[in-house]
Amino acid sequence: MNKDKLVRLFEESFGTVGVRNLLSVHAPGRSEIAGNHTDHEGGRVIAAALDVAVDCIAANNGTATVRVASEGYPQIEVDLDSLDSRDDERGSTAALVRGMAYEVAVRGGTPTGFDLAMTSTIPSGGGLSSSAAVEAALGRALEAFWGLEPASPHRARAGEPAHREQLLRQALRAHGPSRGMPRRPCVHGLRKRR
Repeated sequence: MNKDKLVRLFEESFGTVGVRNLLSVHAPGRSEIAGNHTDHEGGRVIAAALDVAVDCIAANNGTATVRVASEGYPQIEVDLDSLDSRDDERGSTAALVRGMAYEVAVRGGTPTGFDLAMTSTIPSGGGLSSSAAVEAALGRALEAFWGLEPASPHRARAGEPAHREQLLRQALRAHGPSRGMPRRPCVHGLRKRR
């Protein structure tokens, strides 16, 4: 993690860190060695974490908004007053933030806003789970700021609606491959909120 680079990005986007307590999050990319995509049908997968990762720092912002600054991408803001899915966000990073926030709130997290600066060394679109690493980092930040225990087994399921392969990817980060993969069908894209 290049903390100096993250602090620069954070301060350029959200102002001086000052005395704010910062949460650091590291979410590695992964490669499936065997069983790629078989988890969708209840199969098992052998996967490994890699030395490329999404790294973040985050701090409470005292609002009802999650703001995300990601190196090389436009800054996004997600208002926490409504966590229902929105058609205008479908397929976007904002939809991932809103979907993860919804699932963490359902588990009992108390929504509160925070600012998050993110960098990644995972090649986008390279099959190394860059989007899943983003989801894992968001999930950890949401848990921390919303008062839930870290590394909760439920984190694997919290991201399930947010991304088709989320269950496998989150399970690797939450448990490691030795604990076995959950056997639940995954949903592609965000599910419609009722």
